[in-house]
Amino acid sequence: MKKITLFMFSIIYLVMWSANILHAQEQPEYLGIYKRNPEDMAAVNKVITDFQTAIKTKDGALLSSLVMYDDIFFISPLPQDRLEEIRKRPGLEKVMLEHPTGRLSGFIKSISETEDALDEKFYNVNIKMDGNAALVTFDYEFIRNEKVQNYGFETWNMVKVDGLWKIATVFWTVNRLAETVQE
Repeated sequence: MKKITLFMFSIIYLVMWSANILHAQEQPEYLGIYKRNPEDMAAVNKVITDFQTAIKTKDGALLSSLVMYDDIFFISPLPQDRLEEIRKRPGLEKVMLEHPTGRLSGFIKSISETEDALDEKFYNVNIKMDGNAALVTFDYEFIRNEKVQNYGFETWNMVKVDGLWKIATVFWTVNRLAETVQE
């Protein structure tokens, strides 16, 4: 029995090892060596801090100043059941099938006009930079009136134009805590 088990384990290991060799490629040594400097890293970190400050202080002008354009790609994917529910409404049949417009301006307006206390906390922030392009990823929690409203991961594509780092796209996931977790 031990010989059969050892034989089977050896076969499984050999198959897995072979699969890794077939899919693995020798990575050129220059990959992963990107152009970045401490000044640009500090500037991107300032955009991150300013974004959080703008939400907490409800400063729509500051939030608007951090993005490249008024209508950047600013979207979170919806669960399929919620998407189908929304698409039943008149005028919303093409949600997530066409480029969404007005999402950022709607977010800025809601942040600026709410009476609620807001905060967004970022965790595990990672900045990957190459020259005038940066990818920022992090875990977040969005807090309304001292309760976590939602959490997930978020990514920003950023571009340095005329010496300023701007957010070009924002993509995030949304998860909700169960009511029992909040209490």
